[in-house]
Amino acid sequence: MFDKISKMFPLIEKEKEIPENTIYLEPNFSKNKEKITSYSIFIYEPDYPLTANSFKNISRNCVVLNIKPKDNLLELMIEKQRFSKISVPSGAVVKELKSDEIYMHVLVDKESNELEKYIRENIEYCIDHYVSKADMFGCCSLFEQCFDAKKCLHINRLYSKSCQYRENLEAGRIFYGKNKTILIYLF
Repeated sequence: MFDKISKMFPLIEKEKEIPENTIYLEPNFSKNKEKITSYSIFIYEPDYPLTANSFKNISRNCVVLNIKPKDNLLELMIEKQRFSKISVPSGAVVKELKSDEIYMHVLVDKESNELEKYIRENIEYCIDHYVSKADMFGCCSLFEQCFDAKKCLHINRLYSKSCQYRENLEAGRIFYGKNKTILIYLF
């Protein structure tokens, strides 16, 4: 099951044009480190500019969800804020635990035809709403080419979520190039 989930990561990375190996499935161990208790899917934003060490010190920038195997079910723990934004698979059992203020618990059959789609939608939602670990910046050296292409062309699309020009571009406010929609007056 987890192998099948991991195989969708490169496809999502390519479709969302984010750096390779930024979506991970990682085991979580018991306190004595002897047993895997659950798994986490997370998004890792590599440092920019990329260096030889960019992928060595992996830290979780965004936990998409946690998965805990339970007999024939998987218990998916999804942040409460995001839970209402994505439809749960039919037949899933949803639990809100008083002891857990952060996550909704969704119990899904391991064989559900909708399981992969649900996990994928959660990953895509997190990418679409991702907040970069980088400080906000005005633009990079590609800003004119981005405006001409009507999309961000930066090599690290997670990092470029902090670009103020990208924010304007995605809102349809194009200041430069052949697609200019806003005139800039200098007084």
